[in-house]
Amino acid sequence: MKKLSPVFNEDIKDEDKTKEQLIAELVELRRLTAKQNGSWKKSRPAEEMLNWENILLHNMSDGLPVAIYFADHVNDKILYFNNNFLKLWNIEHLEKKLRSGELKHSDIVSNLLLRVKDKVSFARTMELLQNENCSHIAEEETLLTDGRVIRLYSFMMRDAGNRYLGRSYSYNDVTARKIVQDAEKKNLNFLQVLMNTIPLPIFYKNREGIYIGCNEAFEKYLGFDRDSIIGKTVFDLAPENLAKIYKNADDSLFNSGGIQVYESRVKNADGSEHDVIFNKATYLNPDGSIGGMVGTILDITERKRSENDILKMHRELETRVAERTSELKRINEALQTEIKERNKAEEELEKSIKKYKELADLLPQIVFEIDINGNITFVNKSAFGLTKYNEEDFKKGLNAFQIISLEDRDRLKENMSNALKGNSEGGEYRIRRKDGSTYPGMIHASVIYQDDRPAGLRGFIIDITELKQAEKRIQASLAEKEVLIKEIHHRVKNNLQIISSLLSLQFDYIRDEKDLEIFKESQDRVRTMALIHEKMYQSKDLANVDISEYMDNLTSYLFRSYGVDRNIIGLEIESGEVYMNVNTAVPCGLIINELVSNSLKYAFPNGRKGKISIKLKPKNIDRMVLTIMDDGIGLPEEKNIDNNKSLGLQLVHALTEQINGSIRLYRNDGTRFEIEFPHSKI
Repeated sequence: MKKLSPVFNEDIKDEDKTKEQLIAELVELRRLTAKQNGSWKKSRPAEEMLNWENILLHNMSDGLPVAIYFADHVNDKILYFNNNFLKLWNIEHLEKKLRSGELKHSDIVSNLLLRVKDKVSFARTMELLQNENCSHIAEEETLLTDGRVIRLYSFMMRDAGNRYLGRSYSYNDVTARKIVQDAEKKNLNFLQVLMNTIPLPIFYKNREGIYIGCNEAFEKYLGFDRDSIIGKTVFDLAPENLAKIYKNADDSLFNSGGIQVYESRVKNADGSEHDVIFNKATYLNPDGSIGGMVGTILDITERKRSENDILKMHRELETRVAERTSELKRINEALQTEIKERNKAEEELEKSIKKYKELADLLPQIVFEIDINGNITFVNKSAFGLTKYNEEDFKKGLNAFQIISLEDRDRLKENMSNALKGNSEGGEYRIRRKDGSTYPGMIHASVIYQDDRPAGLRGFIIDITELKQAEKRIQASLAEKEVLIKEIHHRVKNNLQIISSLLSLQFDYIRDEKDLEIFKESQDRVRTMALIHEKMYQSKDLANVDISEYMDNLTSYLFRSYGVDRNIIGLEIESGEVYMNVNTAVPCGLIINELVSNSLKYAFPNGRKGKISIKLKPKNIDRMVLTIMDDGIGLPEEKNIDNNKSLGLQLVHALTEQINGSIRLYRNDGTRFEIEFPHSKI
């Protein structure tokens, strides 16, 4: 059998066949069968020839390392199968039934289905292949329940008249190949991870000089990502002048093989150029031919720079040695000049200090300097008059704590410590005179540094007696204005109550119920605004009002106004201590008035029991959510906030926009309004 054809050589024992090899083997099997058939027809009777054909087909197919069978899909029959088919699928026990024709092709497919993992996919494939219109060559891998992997190849069979007969099926066990492939993938992944841990840039190319892999260090070094490198050549990644150098070196290495080391330059994606050493070596294919190369890059830019710097230093040193005598002379002259300049600088410093003292003496405030222990080392002349200590007292030695009142000394000590750390802030203290009297003063100071270390403080003291007196006058003026503002709120509240009373008087002359209801609603709105102003002049904070207390008063008034029995309609108010300015409080009060009034009038008809809830809670640091809800009959579907003819809901919508808020309506289990708006106090 080994000498029948090049297709059926010793490699036929290798189960790791490619698709093309298996197709070639089947084609060769058919060709040999036809050839033998032709030669036997001339010399043997038809029956004997047929027997020989069957023997030849059996022997040749059983010698193949693949499972084969031919199926007649028209009549649902198995035309032929080899022993490997029975072994591969573990169905040797069905051999007699198969050879006798007792089992149909569909029966075999059912048995095969028991041995595959993905039964749905396998059944779909077999069903597709039994269709006469499926003319393509099938190729598919299937996982068996015992863990083996098999590959299916199927071809359509037609007779000489192109009449459809069925299909041939061949199965090849590729488990070993899959294991090898998985191992290769795992090994490649390990090698890639290993390369990525190496800090040196590493790359590898195929025989054509195309990059087929690299590590992360190579990507970072060039400034390109992996997708921009793989599949490219040096001409795609480097300037033409450098690419030619790399190409010539690669060609030389491919021609000679072995290892190659040379210096060159690399230009990165950011445009910077670096000096490098390339270390490259070829790798071989299984047949011994050169498959490509692997290379590393060692950046020697810093080394080259250091070498140049050392060379430059050597040259400079030689020059200095040659000029040593003249240099020493110049140094001596420079020292003499420096001494003269230092003496001059000291004279200038003395003049500057004198000017500083003269300038400080012109200031009406106390100018001072103290060391880190608080000892006064300098004051201007103003200190003598403002502290009643004379110049002789300061010369003998005074401490900063001696000119500060007793109650302020601990605070001064703490602030001095902070100031010496660089956290200098002004502070107000009681300045103590020599006679024991005090006056208010503001002290500002900054750190004095000596050899980059804090050595003391320098600053000034301002007499703020007149400023304090002015503050008292301002406080008195503010108190007068506070009384005036309270009076304004009181008068506004009284005027609104007068308007409410006038509306009440008008009720006696109104006969129409709708007109009377409109007047009562107007009176409620006036009363709502009056309550705000009442709270404003009663509040300690004239700019803001306690909205939670206001809601209690407002809802109590509305329940009394509508004559509601609290035992029938309950009220729940949930709010913390929330303060609002008048610009927000008035619209919020009117919104509460409209929505609570609406619930009292319409939500609980015919004595229906229920509850009205009002919640005011912060959503976040600068936004509030006002929720007003009832468990009544609910708002009709035809009514909404954005398009409503009701004056009350129109007013609610307008007031919400006035406070830059948003409103949402929920109709489940009654009616619930949620108004979200920005919250800020004055």
